[in-house]
Amino acid sequence: MAADVIVVPKEDWDVLRNYIVREPNAGIVLIPQDVYDKLPEETQSQVVDPDAGSDYNFGGDSDLWVDVALSEKHHIFSHLKDKMDDTDENSGK
Repeated sequence: MAADVIVVPKEDWDVLRNYIVREPNAGIVLIPQDVYDKLPEETQSQVVDPDAGSDYNFGGDSDLWVDVALSEKHHIFSHLKDKMDDTDENSGK
């Protein structure tokens, strides 16, 4: 799998953080408002229940994968360094 690596400006991160930073190692499911609005009322009430996702297993593959680097020790940075080191070795540097 490939990934786009994106630096999020601080003002955008302040908004995103409210949605995606939860308890450690917890998955999240983001539901756009227009999708939620099309759901049956019974399903809407289940969605807003705090325990709605307590046993959710993502059903296999996600529609979209998002990884968030919350510290400078995140795996993406060692991956990028290794990739740069491999490029340097192959170019004779």
